Amino acid sequence: MPQELPLSPDPSASSGLSVASIGAAGGSDTLLSDWRERALRLESEVHNAVIGQARVIRLLTIAVFARGHVLLEGDVGVGKTTLLRAFARAIGGAYERIEGTVDLMP
Repeated sequence: MPQELPLSPDPSASSGLSVASIGAAGGSDTLLSDWRERALRLESEVHNAVIGQARVIRLLTIAVFARGHVLLEGDVGVGKTTLLRAFARAIGGAYERIEGTVDLMP
């Protein structure tokens, strides 16, 4: 009997989504295709707001699914804020920004 695994660390999270562990032949293919579909859907939502940053969007998607952290650096006007706001909106999260300047450095 497959065991239910929560998608988030908090099992009482409001999404209510869960993933069954791999218990039968072919289960891994189904599980992988489900995660791939979710990742492509997320990228598609972000592509609606940001144009021309496919590589950055893919790397951010990987970081989101790996539950990692991202430090986004770039020149003024390349769309960093727009990109991160689009990601936050697509995953239903909050967006906050910390701006680092030279005078804040130790």
